[in-house]
Amino acid sequence: MIEVCVLKSIALYYLNDDIHAVNCLKKAYDIAKPYSYIRVFTDDAGELMPVLNLLHHENSEGYLKKIIISAKKSAYGNTPAPKRNPYIDLTKTELKILKLLRKKLTYEEISIEHGIKLTTVKKHIQSIYGKLGVENKVDAVTTAIERGILED
Repeated sequence: MIEVCVLKSIALYYLNDDIHAVNCLKKAYDIAKPYSYIRVFTDDAGELMPVLNLLHHENSEGYLKKIIISAKKSAYGNTPAPKRNPYIDLTKTELKILKLLRKKLTYEEISIEHGIKLTTVKKHIQSIYGKLGVENKVDAVTTAIERGILED
């Protein structure tokens, strides 16, 4: 069951569904924790590292730190872990809209500035939220800054 959750987590991450990816990994983590299993997380460490890092933002327990250290060693040896390219996930329009959200423009103001329908703006913003795994403007901007999508 743990392995299934880990693999599903990886697949969801690559489908840009960070929230469900982290939730699947939490399930695997909760099952493995009483037994202190670590290897199950290191077998696919290269692909799992981004999801482990997302989970680490929510949970900083010692067991999770051990998993991350072991996974990093397994996946990368002495080379640094690759960073997820934030620009792959967001379209040019989504990135522009995210920057306008950071300036605290309303949906209506964004619609006027880009010359697009309000419903289109809302669709782009929902897509941004989904890709960043957030539920509101403040979290979208904060997460984008943390991931290096927007400059601090």
